[in-house]
Amino acid sequence: MEDRKQFEKLLKTVQIQLLIELVLKEVQLLLMFAGAMALLLLVMARMVIIPYIIYYFAGIIFALLIYFTIRIWRNRPKIQDAAAIYNTHIPDDRVITACSFLHSDSIVATLQLSDAVKVMKKSRESVNKRKKKFIYPKWLLLFLVFTAVKELAKRTGGNELVSEKDTFRPLKNKI
Repeated sequence: MEDRKQFEKLLKTVQIQLLIELVLKEVQLLLMFAGAMALLLLVMARMVIIPYIIYYFAGIIFALLIYFTIRIWRNRPKIQDAAAIYNTHIPDDRVITACSFLHSDSIVATLQLSDAVKVMKKSRESVNKRKKKFIYPKWLLLFLVFTAVKELAKRTGGNELVSEKDTFRPLKNKI
């Protein structure tokens, strides 16, 4: 029982690291899509009058937040993913085998689990120091490009972009 708790504790730290990597990746992807949608909404507003455009933008952002929250929940790392990370640093597939025997009480499972814990403790530093990818430069660069083009088009467009205030002002003056 002691080995099982240590095994799960060692895997839990890697599982949390994988979750942080996933969340940061999805946030950067969300930023990229939000920038693209804002640019698309602005281009549409150039062609057609869109009253209360800020509500459309807020709705798009809200829908993207829900979508990416569901993506994070579905793709959250499992204990097998953490075992696969450990397995790249430990020979002979000991961690994957111990993970498959995790809920078994046989003598072979107990021996395999204790052997895996012993080897995992030795390689814990190399697993924690592995290269992690937190920043995705392509997605961040695309977000910055979309945002810059959107702001540039918004500021240098002349009168093609008609806001809802300009559209409804003549109606108020006639009434």
